[in-house]
Amino acid sequence: MFLTDFGIPATVRTLNAGGAVLKKCGLVAPDLSSKKLEYLAKKRTGLSNFGDWAFQRPLEKLIKAYEQEANLTMLGRITVHELIVNILINL
Repeated sequence: MFLTDFGIPATVRTLNAGGAVLKKCGLVAPDLSSKKLEYLAKKRTGLSNFGDWAFQRPLEKLIKAYEQEANLTMLGRITVHELIVNILINL
C-alpha cells in the first residue's frame, strides 16, 4: 500500500494548486537560492558567520537538481526549503 492510495488531503491539493498558479505568473516561492537559505540559517541561529563554506558548491548542485529535476510542488518546495535551512543550522 502506498501513501497515494489514501488520496491527497484537500489542504495539500489547495496549497499545491496555489503554487502552480504562482509559478505560471513567474513567482516561485519559497526561494531556494543558496544566499537566501544561508541568510535564513544565520538569522535563526543568531550567527553572522558560519566559517568555512566548503559545502557551497555541493549545495549549489543540490539546489540545481531540486530546481531542474525534481518538479517540486509547493509543498515540496516548502519541505526542501526547511530541510536545507535546518541542515545548514546543524552543520
